[in-house]
Amino acid sequence: MSDRHNPSRRELIAGAAALTAAAPTLLHAATPEAPSLKGRTVLITGASSGFGRVGALLYGQLGAKVIATMRNIPRP
Repeated sequence: MSDRHNPSRRELIAGAAALTAAAPTLLHAATPEAPSLKGRTVLITGASSGFGRVGALLYGQLGAKVIATMRNIPRP
């Protein structure tokens, strides 16, 4: 067993496996129907990758006007 700030490889793999196993349940249990965000505006920072990108896409799908900021513009 390792300390909290330096997890072992085994602990990292176990954590990833637990999250993967729980993901369908957690996602399905969130809300039966997502609220509409039509007419709302959201500002997302860090929208070129990671959680910022996911958030921008999700808010857009829910009908919000998305203003996205990022340091690095992705290139095709």
